[in-house]
Amino acid sequence: MPGKDVMPQLPDIADDLSDIISDLQGIGGGLSDAQIVQQTVPSEVWKGASAHAYTQELDTLKNKVSTFSGKAYACAQDLQPFREKLSEIRHKITTWQNDYDEAENNYVSAVMTDKEQIMLLHIASIISSKSPFLHLL
Repeated sequence: MPGKDVMPQLPDIADDLSDIISDLQGIGGGLSDAQIVQQTVPSEVWKGASAHAYTQELDTLKNKVSTFSGKAYACAQDLQPFREKLSEIRHKITTWQNDYDEAENNYVSAVMTDKEQIMLLHIASIISSKSPFLHLL
């Protein structure tokens, strides 16, 4: 039984993770550059209590967008070590599969060699017991 059957490989999702990381970084960057984050209260339009209410709501929205942007970047950063670790583990599994195959082949070769030697000795003993002239050789 080959090593790949004994020790199945993990799915190769490194490219998918790279795409997700890139997308999250794009989302984080897009949000931090969004117009709402850059928005200020136009003093010529808003005055008094309405300016205060608008400012509070704008600040709340800015904080939420900034927080979400930071979370998107944090997710991207957290996925990068996972992607690298997955690649390391996949490499180790491939090495173990190959080592297993080599060990199994060595074992089979050794066993076959021993069996062949035993069989030859057995054949020689049968021949020597059957042939009365073999002892003259």
